[in-house]
Amino acid sequence: VFEVTFKGLYASVAEFRIPETLFGFSVTKIGESAFSDLEEEVAITVPASVTHFDGAFSGAQYVHDITFEGTLTTVAQNMFNGTGISPNAFLQQHTSITRIEDGAFAFAKNGNAPNDFDTTLTIPDNIQYIGQAAFAGQVGLVDITIPFTGTSASAQGEESLFGYIFGNTTGSGVVDCIQSFYNETTSSEAQRSFSIPSGLRYINYTGSTLKPYAFSGLSNYASGYNFSFTTETLEDSIIPQAVFRDAAITSFEISNSAQVETIGKEAFSGADRLTTIFGGTENELFIEYSVTSIGEDAFKGTGFTSVIIDPNANIYDKMHINKGAFASMPNLERYEAPFVGGVYDVSEVDEKTAPTYFGYVFAGGTSGTYSATHTKLDDTDEDITAYFDNQIEFVLTGGGVIEAYAFANNNVITKVTIPDSVVHILDHAFDYCSELTEVEYADVDALELIEDCAFQGTKLTTFTIGSSLQKIGAYALNISSGFTTYTTTATEIDGMMWYSSDNPDEPTLTLDSLKGSGLSSWSDRTLWREDFDNS
Repeated sequence: VFEVTFKGLYASVAEFRIPETLFGFSVTKIGESAFSDLEEEVAITVPASVTHFDGAFSGAQYVHDITFEGTLTTVAQNMFNGTGISPNAFLQQHTSITRIEDGAFAFAKNGNAPNDFDTTLTIPDNIQYIGQAAFAGQVGLVDITIPFTGTSASAQGEESLFGYIFGNTTGSGVVDCIQSFYNETTSSEAQRSFSIPSGLRYINYTGSTLKPYAFSGLSNYASGYNFSFTTETLEDSIIPQAVFRDAAITSFEISNSAQVETIGKEAFSGADRLTTIFGGTENELFIEYSVTSIGEDAFKGTGFTSVIIDPNANIYDKMHINKGAFASMPNLERYEAPFVGGVYDVSEVDEKTAPTYFGYVFAGGTSGTYSATHTKLDDTDEDITAYFDNQIEFVLTGGGVIEAYAFANNNVITKVTIPDSVVHILDHAFDYCSELTEVEYADVDALELIEDCAFQGTKLTTFTIGSSLQKIGAYALNISSGFTTYTTTATEIDGMMWYSSDNPDEPTLTLDSLKGSGLSSWSDRTLWREDFDNS
């Protein structure tokens, strides 16, 4: 059986139909760059007999209109490289296509003028495979819609990266971005450089799963490149590891953010332009009640001014926030959470203190104006240091106990809000929380116990405790200076609660129901300790 390759067209004609047979033989292939010498526009008709198209129209900038009489399932390698065929229009027209091979639409334009590139590209859901650099040099792109990243929905490693379909090119209109991926062969991270259209601002994702590292490194500070990301659904409920790490993403939107359950390690780490997420208020990171796990360094270095863990959640006993999830956030001013540290239930971390320390979720960084430090209490524990650029307000929205050392040794928190669910404040909870000037209670009558050294070393000037308080421990309000007023109905107060060699100014006391005493003020600290201790 003989087959014929059509080699090319050299005459200037308005329309041309490739013959189905030549000299009695079937024409099955178009040779590479067969129409590249044309200097005027031409409309081409391709018969169903032609099935091989590698490089067929490459360089044919005057070819804008092609009719295929057969069913086209594959855009062959370099098939429309440098043509005047609009990639977006072609893919919308030919819904039978399932594969786009390497370089298929590289540098293809929507016409033959120098800047006639598509601004919008929608990859239909019928596409199952996209080859390397299939859309290289698409410098006009502003908006892209994709059903997967990389070559296919099942791609792994470098072939799963967003930049893979753009390849690595030279020239104007692109930004060089270095994307990371996990190399299975070396069991370590590796990197690959891609040339992304510099005007690309909107990535719309129609797939059901995101891949690790998929959009990592999509950034170029010299060019000011940035983009927003929108998706409809995530069937596996996962925002995976490092998916937007060091990317110039400004917003992440998902139609139903309540479906997200896991936010992976470093998912948005280093995405310092990210200010809108899950459809929330700008500059506010709101974590939905559905989330049960936030990975280490998940939001490290992002630009939010506040972080709010949904106060309406009912599964806090299942939630884990890993170390450093909110580390090094330069604009952070407010943090709201239903528990302190990384876990709701300390029994889940074998009673270790570090994960219940407020600085646990902020741990990381190397420097900052303010800091929080937890020193391990035994060999099963760990040291924690967190750095901050601003002082912050901490709003606790749940829990029954503020654990021992929960806020100790920091100069970053200025105000704490405590909900009416909290009944116990354990020993050293705010010990040397040195810039704490205000504690606000949702219900002052809820507290039953304040243990030893609970507010020692703070800057509180007033303190009011309600009718349910049963005991205040030793040195609980051992405050060096400035403390003036204390109101209580406690039934048991350790006489040492006030003691401080650095406090020359005695506070005024109002003792509504102190056992065995009708005192309303005091002036002799020694007499108080010796004669009225626990009486």
